[in-house]
Amino acid sequence: MKSSIRLLVILTIVGALLLMCCVRMVPAGHVGVVDVFGKVRNQALPSGLHVINPFAKLHRMTVQTQEVKEIWIKELKRLKSGGDTAEPAPCLPRPRQ
Repeated sequence: MKSSIRLLVILTIVGALLLMCCVRMVPAGHVGVVDVFGKVRNQALPSGLHVINPFAKLHRMTVQTQEVKEIWIKELKRLKSGGDTAEPAPCLPRPRQ
């Protein structure tokens, strides 16, 4: 009786540890790319909790977009000098020449 309870406790602890190794979280704004021994899965994991192979590695990659704003050099100089010109402030980047 005592040995069966001891075995049950040991199996429960081992099962909990194995489950903790298998459950991974992908945060919002990211996708998870899973690879097992260098072989990458075809599909990315969306954000949330996932159960994966305990030998697999989960690589989190951001899918958030970043906005880059450019200001014309002329407008920047105008702002630094404190002068005001009749020319409106540009809202698009200057075309490259």
